[in-house]
Amino acid sequence: MEENVENFILDKFVEKKDILESSDLHKFYNNLKKYWDNKDTTSANCTDKKDLKICYLGKTLENIVSDWNSICSLSDKNNDKCCCYLTYWLYGEIAKISPSYFRINDIYNMADKFFKKINCPSSTNEICTKNYVKIFNTKVLENKKVLYDFAEYYDDLQNLLSEENSDKKDKNCEYIKNFFQLYRIMQLHQHLKLTENYCLEIKHFKDKFKDDVLSQLEEACPGKGIKSLFNADIVTEHPSGEQFKNTIEKVVKPLTNKAEIEKSILKDLPSNTIYEEFNKTGDLDDYKEGCKKTFKPENGKDKDDITDFCEKFTRNMKKKVYITENDGKNQQNGCSYFTHWTYQNILKIFTTLDNTKKYTVIEELNKIMHKINTSDLEGRPCSFYFDGTPSQWEEEKYLHDYFKNHESIKAKYNSNVSEKKMFCEYLSYIYKLYEKYIWKCCTYFYRGNSWNLCPKHFECDRKYNPFKLLSTLKCENEIISESEENAYDTLMIDREVVLKSQIIPCNSLICDPFYKFAMVPLAFLGLSSVFFLFYKVNISIV
Repeated sequence: MEENVENFILDKFVEKKDILESSDLHKFYNNLKKYWDNKDTTSANCTDKKDLKICYLGKTLENIVSDWNSICSLSDKNNDKCCCYLTYWLYGEIAKISPSYFRINDIYNMADKFFKKINCPSSTNEICTKNYVKIFNTKVLENKKVLYDFAEYYDDLQNLLSEENSDKKDKNCEYIKNFFQLYRIMQLHQHLKLTENYCLEIKHFKDKFKDDVLSQLEEACPGKGIKSLFNADIVTEHPSGEQFKNTIEKVVKPLTNKAEIEKSILKDLPSNTIYEEFNKTGDLDDYKEGCKKTFKPENGKDKDDITDFCEKFTRNMKKKVYITENDGKNQQNGCSYFTHWTYQNILKIFTTLDNTKKYTVIEELNKIMHKINTSDLEGRPCSFYFDGTPSQWEEEKYLHDYFKNHESIKAKYNSNVSEKKMFCEYLSYIYKLYEKYIWKCCTYFYRGNSWNLCPKHFECDRKYNPFKLLSTLKCENEIISESEENAYDTLMIDREVVLKSQIIPCNSLICDPFYKFAMVPLAFLGLSSVFFLFYKVNISIV
């Protein structure tokens, strides 16, 4: 559905329609064009001259803020509404540039300074107060802007539905239908909790298309099913939401040289030794009948890929192979290897199965794991979920192995500089995964500690940042910037509190030196009075 929407680029459509030129939103966006600066990089907010598009955006924001009162007065809107328009304009510009997560963080840091100067967003308008959310997925930003803009334009757009030319009217109806399809997709993403960042745009859209407006639109565009798209109930099938995740999460292209990189760089790393232990074919006889009964190999075969994996999976679970001699004190660490080994093997098996068979495999493996973990209580069990998507499993395994092999990767590069190009390709891929996952896996504290929400595949310690290795290797086409360190500030949940507490002016008695000195004799006099009273009481008793 989203592909259809993308064929109708709202801004270009608006430019072709004279009837929309009087729209407040169009006038606002059009007015901002003259402030766009793609030459000057002298702005104090331009910290990295290699990322010129962000420099130009920073300078443009600076220009807009310097003439804000004039810009806002031209649109005949109050400051709240202008702030709303500026926020969606910014979202659109970020989506066009499509920078990395770290660079998006730089843009938001710039915007914070500028927005504060013009009192944006203010606290009087709900949608304009809450709509400025720091979102790092450019697809989500694009969807938010498109749906908001469409609802704002609609009062003028509906005049196009009175076209006498039936072909033109039909095309306009199809155009409008596409945005109701986008609304439907955003509603579904919200319902499946794939993102919580569409609620305001959905509410704005619903408020615009209340009963009368929707009925008029349905009447003007009969047979398009627009009202049905708006009113249809959300119904989802198992597994909930998994098939939609790739439309929300930022997609990282897989390694183009995967086989060669795994063979030459990753093959001899320590993690592979552990995976080889899981793959051993010995001691499987006790599990053959159980797996054969559970998965029933097709065509009368004694064994197939599923039963073969089932035997190894059951053996490794029962014998707790994931607890190695060298790692016995940290069973959870071994469990993370076992988890990713399991995912990797399931992905290989899934290439030949239909969806029904896939669900059966997952269900039966869950039963095996649950039975072993609840019946064998000796040692710590290894439990995990078979949720997520194939691409997510693969990305998490690459990250997991990178962190586990971090020191070995550095040592291997130092002894084999001839494979620099391959190392750079591998580390560039890891870097893209790192910037994708750090935002949802790590929370940092000002005093240096961190909180890891994804311990099975991520490390929050800054020393593991692949950017450091990329810099050391001096890989080509890599943007070197200080913004990586700045991004950690954004992930600190207590940074503002700590910094503000350090600058709060001291207004208590002990902050004034006079009172510090005065309190000493006062305390002495107070104690003397107490002792005198005790002395008087004792005399009276005697």
